[in-house]
Amino acid sequence: MPALRDHDTIKQLAIQVEHILIQLAKLEKRPAPDVKLESRARGTGDVTEQAAIAVKAANLTVPERVEAALRVEPMTLAELVEATNVSRPKVAAAMQAFREAGKIYNLGEPGGDGRWLWIIGDQTATAELQAKVEQIIGIVPMTFPALLVATGARHGRVSGCIVKLQRARRPVMNLGNGRKARWFLPNDAALEAMLRERALPPVR
Repeated sequence: MPALRDHDTIKQLAIQVEHILIQLAKLEKRPAPDVKLESRARGTGDVTEQAAIAVKAANLTVPERVEAALRVEPMTLAELVEATNVSRPKVAAAMQAFREAGKIYNLGEPGGDGRWLWIIGDQTATAELQAKVEQIIGIVPMTFPALLVATGARHGRVSGCIVKLQRARRPVMNLGNGRKARWFLPNDAALEAMLRERALPPVR
């Protein structure tokens, strides 16, 4: 396997490793590790070894840390502060820049400052786009135009994700009306609650 020689490639690898660190931290219900990255690195063959070198070598900026966290799952500002181990003012500044650049989308958070996700764009792999669509409509019902904006992907690709869910007989639901669909993918607990509610006799 060729060694990693390009600094941008190393930094991208480091961001991917940061994703994993954040996910592990969430599973263990602890803050993500504050990775202090050192000055030198070149890959030496093994992918795992190169990933470890990249984490130590590529100096992730605050915006890169915030991006890494938002690529894992939508988060509020408070959750981002905890996930990245970065102060609230610095995270807020990064978020402001991302909003102005059109790189993040607000799913909404009642009574809060929003739940934000990273717009992954149309160049992403099909499997990643499918996972992102499922993640989004598993959180909040979305119209198709809103899904296009939230993912940044083309009409045909997002439509294909919905069709794949339907063909796989996943419990994707249309909560809209005949003129405007609102897609929702409830988790098992939510689906059971909805079925119980439908089974109850009407209250008079």
